[in-house]
Amino acid sequence: MRHFIFVFLLIHCVSNTAHAINLKYINGLYLHKNCEYFARELKDNWSEVPDEEKNDYLAKLADCSVDRGQLEFAESLFNNLDRKNYKSSILSQAKAKLDLSRSDFKRITDDYEAKKPKKATFQYYIYVAQSYYEQEDYDSSLKVLSYISPSKLTPYQKNIIRYWKAKNYFLKDEYEKTSYFLDLVLDDEEETGWVKDASQVLKNAVVAKYRPFRAVLYLNATYDTNTNKQSIANSISEDEVPSSYIIDGTYRINPSFDFYLLKNRTTKRYINVDLSFAWSSKETANESETYSIKYRNSQKTSSRNTFSWDLGLSKSQTEFKDSANDGFVRLGLFHLITDDKFATVTYRFARNLDFGYKTSHTVALSLFSVYDTQLIYGTISQSQTFDHAANYEFDGVNAPSAVYGTVFGNYGTTSIDLAHSIDFTDVHSLRTQLSYSNTSYQAENLPAGSESLTNSFGKRSDQTYSASLIYANRWDAETNVELFATAIRGTSSGHQGYFYGGTFSHKNYTANQFGINVDWTYE
Repeated sequence: MRHFIFVFLLIHCVSNTAHAINLKYINGLYLHKNCEYFARELKDNWSEVPDEEKNDYLAKLADCSVDRGQLEFAESLFNNLDRKNYKSSILSQAKAKLDLSRSDFKRITDDYEAKKPKKATFQYYIYVAQSYYEQEDYDSSLKVLSYISPSKLTPYQKNIIRYWKAKNYFLKDEYEKTSYFLDLVLDDEEETGWVKDASQVLKNAVVAKYRPFRAVLYLNATYDTNTNKQSIANSISEDEVPSSYIIDGTYRINPSFDFYLLKNRTTKRYINVDLSFAWSSKETANESETYSIKYRNSQKTSSRNTFSWDLGLSKSQTEFKDSANDGFVRLGLFHLITDDKFATVTYRFARNLDFGYKTSHTVALSLFSVYDTQLIYGTISQSQTFDHAANYEFDGVNAPSAVYGTVFGNYGTTSIDLAHSIDFTDVHSLRTQLSYSNTSYQAENLPAGSESLTNSFGKRSDQTYSASLIYANRWDAETNVELFATAIRGTSSGHQGYFYGGTFSHKNYTANQFGINVDWTYE
């Protein structure tokens, strides 16, 4: 008897295992879209499908029936499952595929907006994004594509998303973004499917529209007002109260011009001319001018890295000071971490052409992250300037003055910027930015015996805090306008030097800044 029971259980287990193998095989046929064999095997093994799974397999059969062009049969399956109030991601995908085959794009998007499914298949999101695209609602198409989590996607699926993003940006006339996503596909050496061929066709269209010749004009106009500064004059003593005064305003205009010599998928070369003019209130009549010209070469070295370098000259002229003529070189690296996260690292070296002893080194790191219509980024930079410290002459009686005038000597600057940008529409966006910088000066080398004549109370340190609000309006495909307001708070401690000569220092001050930026592109 025991032997009989054992044989019965063994036959039962073998039978269940065989059934499980058959269903696994059938599922494999569906996943590989071998729809003809899937339908035949499912029909032959229908009795083996558990009752609780039959609707799942009917949904898969409906999906395959659309692929085989059996639209009426697929629709009959949909009606049958709807009567049972059955819902699944496969069923939503199959219905969208059927509507897409009939070019009923609005039905797909209406159904999507009504249900807003939290869980859906990759292909369903693609169908919805394609339907918005066909209705020329490119922003909604891009938003749907952004909902697809890349963590579980295959490289092929990621390239499909990139291709559809590129198609949307192309028809929005945003050719830089179009090229960005197309390059990700074209640089994927393992991609050999249709998406690569289609990306190359679209890339050729971008090149035809986005000609190598390109000129960009940037115009910045700024006005500072309500500036209340507590200054320390050169002759102030330790016990005196700093005088206060109001600066009526400072006006600045900064036109900048980029002229592209070459622009293609991997290389950008252009010349930048930057001009800056500033003039202050009628009280101070302080004026300054800065001119610079640089040549930039940017080379994409891989699918994720772009290397760039600059070489340039600058000249600045400030009231009450000699002109400064500098030569500079800049090295930069752009690294794509993921499709929505990237970083930049830059190093800049500058040297005064008139006084070779004055040099500066600046290193900066920036991190960027994109979330749907939002951009968050932060930058930290460290700059070190090496200057010829003031050389004081002291006769033992009179307060010495600096032979080389008022110069700072060596000093370092640390800056931190944090910003958040959100696009409300394709036209309007708002950006907030918080900034902090600290400049620390090296103590000056004071002659022996002159301590009683100094007002140096330790190394000078300046801090600046600012908060900015920037509204951007994309006027048209060529013009972008920004309006901004910035509140600035500055503090300072220490005052190096002597009663006559030495490093000039401001105490606490506040400033409000208002301005406009205009970018205009001519191609």
